[in-house]
Amino acid sequence: MDAEQLREILHYEAGTGVFTWRVKLNRQMIVGSVAGHKAHGYIIIGIKGELYRAHRLAWLYQTGRWPDGDIDHKNGNKEDNQWENLREATRSQNMQNVGI
Repeated sequence: MDAEQLREILHYEAGTGVFTWRVKLNRQMIVGSVAGHKAHGYIIIGIKGELYRAHRLAWLYQTGRWPDGDIDHKNGNKEDNQWENLREATRSQNMQNVGI
C-alpha cells in the first residue's frame, strides 16, 4: 500500500491520532466510523486482509513514505497516535521509552 491508496481508504486526524473509514470495504464497515482495534497496547487496522499498526500508517499518511525504522511514541502511550507524539527512531531510541 502507498500513501495515495491509504488516503483513499482512511482519513487520519493528526490532532487526535484517530483514523476513520472513508470507504466501505466490507458489509460490516460503516463509513465515518473509527478504524482499528486494540491489540497488545497498539491500535491495529486491517485493510484488505493485511494488518497494520496505526502509528506506522500515520507516518505513511503524513509523510508519504513508510518509515525506515521504528516509530516511537514520545509519551510512551502506544495507543496515542497523535502526529506530535510520533517520531521516527532507531530500535535503541524506541526502547528508551519502555517502562515510562
